[in-house]
Amino acid sequence: MPGPNSGKPMFWPEDPPELKEQLRQLMDLNYRVKRMTKYHIKIGEVNYFTTGTITIDPDTRHKDKGFEALIELLELRYSRKNILILDVGKRS
Repeated sequence: MPGPNSGKPMFWPEDPPELKEQLRQLMDLNYRVKRMTKYHIKIGEVNYFTTGTITIDPDTRHKDKGFEALIELLELRYSRKNILILDVGKRS
C-alpha cells in the first residue's frame, strides 16, 4: 500500500506487527505519513526512525525517543489549534 505522495510502500513484509500498528495509528490520526525507507518515517518536518530516534528538520535531534514521544511531539507541532493560529497569522 503506497503512502501519500511517496510512491514507496507504506508497509514492508518484514515490518513487525508493532510498527504496522504505529503506522496505522499515525494515518488514523490524519498525519501525512511518508515512508522514506524501511527504517525512516517522515511526518512534515519530523523524522521517526524504527530505532525510536526522532529528529526535526533540518538537523535537530529530539530529546526523547520512542513512539509515545513522537505522538506528543506531533500533537504539539501539528495540532489543529496550532494550525489555526498559523493560518490566522498568515492573513495578517
